[in-house]
Amino acid sequence: MADSTSASCIKWILNIMNLIFFILGLAMFGVGGYIYHQVANFSDVANEAFTGIAIFILCLGAFIFLLSFFGYFGTLKENVCMTTTYSVILFVLFLLEISAAIYGFVEKDQVTSSIKNFAFDAMDIWNETEIQTSWNTIQKSFDCCGVDHYRDWSNATGHGETFLNFASANGWDPNGTVLNTEFPVPDSCCVSKEDNCGLSYNVANATDALRPVGSDQGCADGVANWLTDHIGAIAGLAAGIAVLELIGVGFACYLVKSEGGFDNMSYLA
Repeated sequence: MADSTSASCIKWILNIMNLIFFILGLAMFGVGGYIYHQVANFSDVANEAFTGIAIFILCLGAFIFLLSFFGYFGTLKENVCMTTTYSVILFVLFLLEISAAIYGFVEKDQVTSSIKNFAFDAMDIWNETEIQTSWNTIQKSFDCCGVDHYRDWSNATGHGETFLNFASANGWDPNGTVLNTEFPVPDSCCVSKEDNCGLSYNVANATDALRPVGSDQGCADGVANWLTDHIGAIAGLAAGIAVLELIGVGFACYLVKSEGGFDNMSYLA
């Protein structure tokens, strides 16, 4: 009787955990969708690493969401096959999450370097409308300018397609009298919303004239800070899910394998 009572309690605890999985999976899916939407705004500048992170979060959230249904019905119907399958999948998912976390920590510098190289390459093809739109979105959204520094816009080395070529074609002349700033930048770098402000600002006052005010932070740091804020929250969420998953595996195995599991629960009145 005691064993069957314990099994009944564990069954309902497991069902409550599946409800939590349902909510957390849905939350992770929503956050992944938000990040994917944000990344889509500058996908022409950021490489597939950004999109890959968003898609991974989306898929993980959706999988946890669906798995919660499978586990719920397995324990509710006291189905040994479904509950066994559920515990195996839950354990594999736990291992995959741990592996992904370790890989992300080990390879984070390489991923950051890859993203920066991709962004520098995009600077060399400023004549493409999609590139201009993506860069303008990044610099306004993340309050930054260039990759590492606003002077990056003057250091691009493309042939006929760099921002310097674009600036020259639009009246910039370092020896001129109006559009003559030393380091021209896109207008999206400017705090001011005036047309051609990026070609005429005072370099001596660059930290106040350009984003972010009071600093010369490039977008690599700006985007990294944004990702850290959001991925940090997701990492905490994933860690909580991983702990629950491990507990869930133990409970599911108990129900399937122990003498007080599914077989004896029918003795309860």
